[in-house]
Amino acid sequence: MTQKNPVCSFSSPFNRLATASQTASQCAVVAACLIASACTPNRTPSINAEVEAQLPASGLPAALQQHYASRQYGGLWIGENGLTDQAKAFLAWARAADHAYLLTQAPQRELLLQPVPSNADPAALARYELALSNAALWLAGGVYAGRGEPSIDPKWAYPERQLSPQMFIDITAGIADAVPAWMPQSDAFLKLQRAWLNLHGQPLETWQPMNVALPIELGQVHDDIARLRRTLADAGYPVEQVDASAEKVFDAALQEVIYQFQADHGLETDGLPGLDTLSLLNISPQRRRDTVALNLQRHHWMPRHHQPRRIEVNLPNFRLTAFENNQPVMSMKVVIGKQQQLTQTPAFTENMSYLVLNPYWNVPNGLAVREIVPKILEQADYLERNNMEVVGGWGAEAPTVNPELVDWSRFPAGDEPEDVLRLRQKPGDDNALGRVKFMFPNEFNIYLHDTPSKRLFAKSQRTFS
Repeated sequence: MTQKNPVCSFSSPFNRLATASQTASQCAVVAACLIASACTPNRTPSINAEVEAQLPASGLPAALQQHYASRQYGGLWIGENGLTDQAKAFLAWARAADHAYLLTQAPQRELLLQPVPSNADPAALARYELALSNAALWLAGGVYAGRGEPSIDPKWAYPERQLSPQMFIDITAGIADAVPAWMPQSDAFLKLQRAWLNLHGQPLETWQPMNVALPIELGQVHDDIARLRRTLADAGYPVEQVDASAEKVFDAALQEVIYQFQADHGLETDGLPGLDTLSLLNISPQRRRDTVALNLQRHHWMPRHHQPRRIEVNLPNFRLTAFENNQPVMSMKVVIGKQQQLTQTPAFTENMSYLVLNPYWNVPNGLAVREIVPKILEQADYLERNNMEVVGGWGAEAPTVNPELVDWSRFPAGDEPEDVLRLRQKPGDDNALGRVKFMFPNEFNIYLHDTPSKRLFAKSQRTFS
């Protein structure tokens, strides 16, 4: 819509009316303003005057302060009859238990949870109005972009998003619909959200760790088996209800639940509460709640919607799953990077573009210097035995180099300052990449590939790459 004197902004992606710069009578003549209340500033003169007086010290961004001025300082959230319908709906959504992980900062949390002032003091209502704008901007920003910055965590390599003040202004008239629409929608997020809800209602002060005597066998009786049952049930597992005389017995039904817990957490599945199993079960509800909240926040860094045809690698569970039309069609074990600063596999998303059959393995220079060059210096036939060669440069047509002419103390530097050498392993049965690699070009030079080391898949913790 183009007019010489525009009176309503239609920049919202949700087709809501974001701003109004004229009076109600001016808005009424614009046919596109379907909802008159969205075009009309909430105007209670005494409150408006207080908003105008308090606005410079409110801490709100300049764009939002200018937006208030364009509305003659009418409230975004408070009207003549108290909170607007949009404000009520947005606050009800924010206060729901499944979104409580978003309210991590006390000032905003307390404001979003407290009711509107019941007195008619214009100054108090104006303070609440402006404070609610700050809190709503803070919460909307967390939903849109997540808390913290992905760049400060090298394991999470997602581009940073930021909710600008103008984007916030554009959705204020429809905030109760806009902000929920920014929530992640993946199955993984929704499952984690259900786990959060389960943990959110658990008491924290009565928790005590278990101390089951090891080893424990089927049919054995132990005082802490009853605690084991409750802990698994609290974690959402289907523990069978038994009477008091049987709750201390480690029976076959409880063993099946242990099997399920171990499989879910990437442990050896023997169905017995060993050290690794108990160490996970003995994580306190507070720590588990904090961990789930952190990972819910991380989902806000990731794409909100996944492609229906995709491959996901669950790093903590060491599994790859292929999806077609958002349904899993194939799953397999994977090996990921070692839990070290230089080799840990990061979380990121890229488009798979091609595959390579019978690939060469170009050894990363850091890995070559740390692990392979020392073996070359100790074993004269190391390169030959491992089907490896030295290449002069990284171009597709780079020539091979006689390894006897290489000064290994300077590797990967060559004879000339501009020369860069590399090691690569030729295709073959022992090639570290196996017979195929799947490429999704990325800054980390990470790809999916086959491996000749099939024995590694028998391990429960598969951090060997």
